[in-house]
Order: sequence, then C-alpha cells, then structure tokens
Amino acid sequence: SVNRSRPNISVSCNFVLGGDLPSRHLEAIQTVLAAETTARDRGAVYLSPLIGASRRREILKEFREIKMSSPLPVFIYLAQRL
Repeated sequence: SVNRSRPNISVSCNFVLGGDLPSRHLEAIQTVLAAETTARDRGAVYLSPLIGASRRREILKEFREIKMSSPLPVFIYLAQRL
C-alpha cells in the first residue's frame, strides 16, 4: 500500500534462497508476490542465495520460477555478510 499511496517512496522486498529452508519456502514467496496487495507498478524483489548454498543450479532454477511468476522485477544478488 505504501507504493500506491506515496508517489516518492518505492518499497522493495528481499528473500533468501537455499537448500536448508522449508520445502514450501519457494511456494510461499510466489504466493506473497501474487497476492492482490502487491503493487504492480513500482518496487522490486531481491533474492539472495544463503552463504554456503551449494545447489547453484537448483537456486538459479528457483530464481527463474519466481522471476517468471512475479508481477514485479526480480533480481538476484550475493550478500557476503548479513
């Protein structure tokens, strides 16, 4: 609602990807992004693989799935320290 009501503010969201997360994690991200409350005109989604995640191909596959289903732009980044 902030993205809709405040023209000078754009809110983004950040999620992590990785093998040690619950099995429904990917589905939960997709559900949140598909919700009617998601502002479709502004904002972005940032995904970060957990440090030490060794399933590179699977993580990239999950990234593509989220990117294709999201109404917002989706980017991947590496965070070395949180």
